Order: sequence, then structure tokens, then C-alpha cells
Amino acid sequence: MPSSKHSCCSSNRSILSWCSSNSNDSVVSSTNSANVSPPPYNPSNDLMANSSSKDTLNNPSCFHCKSTTTAFTNGWKLKNGTFAQLCYHCGSAYENGKFCETFHKEFDGWRDCAICKKMLHCGCIVSEKDIVMMDYGGVCCMDCAQRFLKAALVDKIILPSQALKLHSTMT
Repeated sequence: MPSSKHSCCSSNRSILSWCSSNSNDSVVSSTNSANVSPPPYNPSNDLMANSSSKDTLNNPSCFHCKSTTTAFTNGWKLKNGTFAQLCYHCGSAYENGKFCETFHKEFDGWRDCAICKKMLHCGCIVSEKDIVMMDYGGVCCMDCAQRFLKAALVDKIILPSQALKLHSTMT
């Protein structure tokens, strides 16, 4: 995969960390004995200026593709506690578990399920609910994790090599 592309989530984190480091720099610089002034304010760098509630109410648009619509579907939970509002196309992909496969193919962070080898988009807020971290390392899809848990409850313990055998008998 090209190294110039980044996962949508890691891009957001770098923007957020840049903004938070900028605000911290301002605080530090005001107490700094060198009395260095903070960088000039640029509204295009302000995340809150770009997503004001007044703007959202007047021009509702899909969180992902920015298309305007009157009907929205709730998507993944955002850091502020609200849900991403998605148009029909993006919302359908999310509800069917195909959002990352459809829209994030070119991003980094894809790993295969330790049991069924299905590709999973790790580190993405959209697919966070579909991935289980394995104790011995690696990741597992929710379907395999549920089968693995059922088998573990019946047999009390199951090893990863046994999970592969179990997967082949259940499919």
C-alpha cells in the first residue's frame, strides 16, 4: 500500500494533536520567559469554526461524503458523544458492515482475521466495533470471536490452532 495514504482515523488524530499542541504552545509561550508570541489565528485551522452547530443546522450534509439530504442515518459514535449523520448510500454501507471495504480500501491499517482470514480495517473508528483483539496477538472478526466464545464456554478452553479447526467445521 502507498505510504502517502493514511487511515482516516490517524489523519484526524494528527490534526487534533496538532491543534491541541498549538493551544498548549500558546499557553506555554505566554508563561515562557522568552515571551514568544503564539502563531496568528487562522480560522481554516480551527476545527470548531469549520463545524459550527449553526452551519450544520442550515446546511445538513453527510458526515462522510458531504452530500446534502433531508434523511440521515446514525453511524458510528463520535468523540463528542453524538453519532455521525450519514446519507442513505453511506448509511447503508455502514449498516451492512461494508463501510470500510467500500470507502477505505486505499487506507492503511488492514489486517486479516486470525481465524477466517477476512480483512479487517484496524485503527478506524468506523470498524472499531467489528474487531476483537486476541490475547496472543492479532485480531479477530466479531463472527469468529462469537464462535470462539461459544466453543470456549462449552469446552472451557480452546487454543488458537483448535479455533482454526473449529472454524472449518462450522462453515
